[in-house]
Amino acid sequence: MQFFMQMNTSIALRNLLMLTLIFILGACNNNNNPEEDLPDFLNEAERRAREQQIINSYLTQNGFESQQLPSGLHYVLLEEGSGERPLSTDIVSVHYRGYILFGNRFDDSYQRGTPIRFQLGTGRIATEGAAIVEENAPRVIQGWIEGLALLSRGEKALIILPSNLAYGREGIRGVIPPYSVLAFEVELVDF
Repeated sequence: MQFFMQMNTSIALRNLLMLTLIFILGACNNNNNPEEDLPDFLNEAERRAREQQIINSYLTQNGFESQQLPSGLHYVLLEEGSGERPLSTDIVSVHYRGYILFGNRFDDSYQRGTPIRFQLGTGRIATEGAAIVEENAPRVIQGWIEGLALLSRGEKALIILPSNLAYGREGIRGVIPPYSVLAFEVELVDF
């Protein structure tokens, strides 16, 4: 009997030690990215509300005043353009820089020297020089379709996308974590 009591005490001490270690390691995490505080078990309404808080915090910290669409997309006009807005059937040419909100840049067409081209209404990516977009072409994210439709030729804007308008729960392995709020500096070059 005494053997079992010693064994139970030993297990209890080991578990207590493990919990203490987990707590200490968690407390040492100095990550300032509030997105990483989003647990997987949040329901959609809770996730959207938390992402909205993250977006509002970013806008406040950076002194931006944004317009918000019913979808949750925020945009800030950075530079006015001229002319008309593209139609949903137009193939638009867009330069951009993509960021994980409160994080690092993950993509930059300016660095590559080549804007992306896609049909605005469908989001299907166009190959270089193509006047017609193929039916099975890959697509841009939904937030881009919504955000670029707001701009005139030559306009530059910051669009901030909640995760449901970006890469959602899938993310992009090794590049964009699941449920990431993204920010894009976009320039509607031409259409």
